[in-house]
Amino acid sequence: MSDDVLVRDNVLVTDDGAVRTIRMNRPEKKNALTRAMYAEITRALREADTDDAIRSVILAGAPGVFCAGNDISDFLNTSGGGLDVSGHSFLKTLAGSQKPLVAAVGGLAVGVGVTMLLHCDHVSFPRGLRPCWRRCAWATPARSRCWSWAVRSRPRTQRTPA
Repeated sequence: MSDDVLVRDNVLVTDDGAVRTIRMNRPEKKNALTRAMYAEITRALREADTDDAIRSVILAGAPGVFCAGNDISDFLNTSGGGLDVSGHSFLKTLAGSQKPLVAAVGGLAVGVGVTMLLHCDHVSFPRGLRPCWRRCAWATPARSRCWSWAVRSRPRTQRTPA
């Protein structure tokens, strides 16, 4: 049974015994991260690091998708260009986390969604699915080209022994 549940800025934080689950909960935008979401996930990670009762942290997304990267419209509307302070703080906190990090990937991960996986101690995919890494190009509204790595889960094919 969960000891504590906090929902703030499309992020659901649940403490269940010694495990903290941080769930990005914005399925209508495929969990694309806003500055407010970065700040809330950073707060939850820092709090877990200082709480001796928390022994590990799970990062998860809403069902069917892990994280589609940054919400470009949010960043264009609020950022003056370059790496935003909330994104920088998040990446620094994620990389320096003192607790074991587990990513529960139930679907698409793009951009910073993939970056998160690289900082985790363990990445878990649902049974029967495997990662499929693809390099994809996309154009931002400013027409500059950006490269991103995407990971999506796809069913494993059954092989018949020869």
